[in-house]
Amino acid sequence: IMMGGMVVSFILSMSGMLSDIRADVLFDAGGEGGSALFVWGALSTYLTSFCFHASVPSLVKYFGRRPADINRCLMGGTGIALVCYLLWIVACDGTIPRAEFRDVIAAGGNVGDLVRAAGSNLNSGFILRMLEAFSALAVATSFLGAGLGLFDYIADLCRFDDTRAGRTKTTLVTFGPPTVGGLLWPDGFLLAIGWAGLAATVWSVVVPALMLRASRATRPAPGYRVGGGSLTVPALLAFGLVTAVCHTLFVFGVLPMYR
Repeated sequence: IMMGGMVVSFILSMSGMLSDIRADVLFDAGGEGGSALFVWGALSTYLTSFCFHASVPSLVKYFGRRPADINRCLMGGTGIALVCYLLWIVACDGTIPRAEFRDVIAAGGNVGDLVRAAGSNLNSGFILRMLEAFSALAVATSFLGAGLGLFDYIADLCRFDDTRAGRTKTTLVTFGPPTVGGLLWPDGFLLAIGWAGLAATVWSVVVPALMLRASRATRPAPGYRVGGGSLTVPALLAFGLVTAVCHTLFVFGVLPMYR
């Protein structure tokens, strides 16, 4: 139900925002330029945005040990997410002047702050309501989607059975801590997702790369082999290292930040 509502609200809000974009705002005509420099501070957030690894335990449970099918599922889901992110970026950058992003950052930089900035540049109250609904559903479904894979992982790790009592315990362990954290720190989403990206460089980039190297060393001819050849492992390790360093420098205020 929530995913369906998110899809409908996304289509309605994007149709309104994309019809209101202005080329001079989108391309920052007459702006300061040099905005590409700030991308380094967002690397860990980009990684978290496409971090589907938490869903792998649930996909294995659903598909069984069929890595080719799981890989196609992940690639398809990543492609859909990429299209949605690009539409979102174009819609926001095309309706919100760059200078107004400073106010968004000063207010905390959360989704609600961005929606309010977009709403001040829209001529339709209905589109604003749809945008607010989409942002709320997007955060909620992200929470539940990440929690789904974590749910199956914790059930396996803690050896909770599949009975009602066992699943209740798994639910409490999975969703209890982040729910309490969200209630105590309602504006901590951006901080949390940044640190999640730093953690993700370890458990979703570095560790899988090392596991892949070990698997290829012990099983030189597996039934399924990921593409990329011998460059896959060093490329993943290099990406993980760059992302971790960039986020650490961002936390200490070393990297250039848009203010």
